[in-house]
Amino acid sequence: MVARLNHDDEATFKQLKIYKSRVALHPLNYPEFDDIKYSKKEFDKKVTIIGKVVEKKKRY
Repeated sequence: MVARLNHDDEATFKQLKIYKSRVALHPLNYPEFDDIKYSKKEFDKKVTIIGKVVEKKKRY
């Protein structure tokens, strides 16, 4: 998904992982960067979902 952290002017590509009591934004370049974790209430206040990635292509 494409998300904007409300305290930032930049958008980011992350995998959205929803758990029982929390939400995590998982970076596609893991393990270089860690998950950004939120409670479900925090997520609603601090993150705006801008779009959804529907296809990934890779050149070899």
